[in-house]
Amino acid sequence: MPTETHLFLRGRIFYLRLTCPAELLRLRRERGLPLKRTSWLSLATSDPWEARRRASETKGQWLADIEAEWQSLRVGGEALVRRGRVLHRSHLPSVLAAPALQGARPTAVSLEPRGDALVPAGGGAVASSRPARGQRLIDHFDRYLEEQHGAAALRSCSDKRATIRRFVESAGDLSVHAYTAEHVATFKRALRGYPKNAEHVYPGMKFAKVIGQAKVDQAELISPKTINNKLSTLSAFGAWLELNTAGVRAESFRTTPVKDHRSDQRMPPFSDAEVKAILQAPSFTGCESERNQTKLGSYVIRDWRYWIPLICAYSGARLGEVAQLRCADIRQVDGHWIFDITDEGEGQSLKTHTSRRIVPLHAKLQALGLLAYADQARALGHEWLFQSVEPDTDGRRATQVGKWFRKFLARRGISQDVRGAMHRFRHTVVTKLRAAGYPDHEIAPLVGHGLDMARMTAGYGAGQSVSLSRRAAMVAHIEFGLE
Repeated sequence: MPTETHLFLRGRIFYLRLTCPAELLRLRRERGLPLKRTSWLSLATSDPWEARRRASETKGQWLADIEAEWQSLRVGGEALVRRGRVLHRSHLPSVLAAPALQGARPTAVSLEPRGDALVPAGGGAVASSRPARGQRLIDHFDRYLEEQHGAAALRSCSDKRATIRRFVESAGDLSVHAYTAEHVATFKRALRGYPKNAEHVYPGMKFAKVIGQAKVDQAELISPKTINNKLSTLSAFGAWLELNTAGVRAESFRTTPVKDHRSDQRMPPFSDAEVKAILQAPSFTGCESERNQTKLGSYVIRDWRYWIPLICAYSGARLGEVAQLRCADIRQVDGHWIFDITDEGEGQSLKTHTSRRIVPLHAKLQALGLLAYADQARALGHEWLFQSVEPDTDGRRATQVGKWFRKFLARRGISQDVRGAMHRFRHTVVTKLRAAGYPDHEIAPLVGHGLDMARMTAGYGAGQSVSLSRRAAMVAHIEFGLE
């Protein structure tokens, strides 16, 4: 049977990608078995010559396993699938004697061996303990996303959905009523060994295998904060299930959060000196040429490389929010020029519903000519304020900008935080507003944060709004001592 094979370098480790033969995929489909087209196998080496040698051995073993499975499925007829394993008639005594089945409540369907498969007595389809399509946990979660988040950020929804998929891989594909808090606690413990960017670094791998491979690769692991975010996704989903699905209890999807015992992990803000080093660089004030932006000169850059860092610095908005601004999102409201941070346009997305807001334009941005730039973009018929910023494969326009800004900081000799570069402007703005005496419950709506109810005291409620004039006064306090 023909196969496709490739070597890939992930980080420092070579992997072998093997594609399942079409004949075997057809047999799996006919038997109702899981379809896994591509396998990624770690070669546990960073040496290219050793990787080629190991690839030959690994592929040989993989082909032998594939051939054995193909022969078994081709000759053996139908099989019963339980947790992804093929159980033939020869396995029946051990299956029925398994501790998990001892004293189990009898089901309405009795099974009988027929050939090499277990089928319902009197004929019928092959038995399966998996929930029917449309009733799986991920199906319930899709309905939850649609109802609760609507046009929420694509990546946010994608990450949330991946969390549920990994939870199902950890606990098993069970009826929605069968999950317990113990399943969630087990998932939490496993997440301590889960690597960063797993969906991209280990595509196609199941949860347990990802964790095992990450240990071999000594991959960087997700933080306690990320673990708790995933647990919060499960908890919120469980609360929704309790209200929308009979017999499901919210507590079945809850567990205690993970404590972060590391030193202070908050992202540091930029200092005023660092902001000056960024915004008074030759590429902002005038450089020699497009090719040489490190030397002073008369060449002026006035595209997104100029405006996006300035907007982030003088608004506290997220990079993704700024990169996706449309020309129509800069407008006047009650005499104030504002940014309309929204997800209403096609191709726009926000982190959470609290991210929707209006942010007054800082006087510095107006003085530098942002309104004229927006007018020019409109005159050219552009929909996007930064038309030349290309979205990535997930539709995110911030990816290109973020990569460029990291390289820019490196050229300026500014220390970087592994969790974000442009995002440090956001922390800088919040720090300055706190120093100016503004309380958190007023800062939160301006920067698009949800209100922390633990801080809402002395009569302040979650529904309290901050007037536009008050927001304009707050924005005016964002200063870096620049000329």
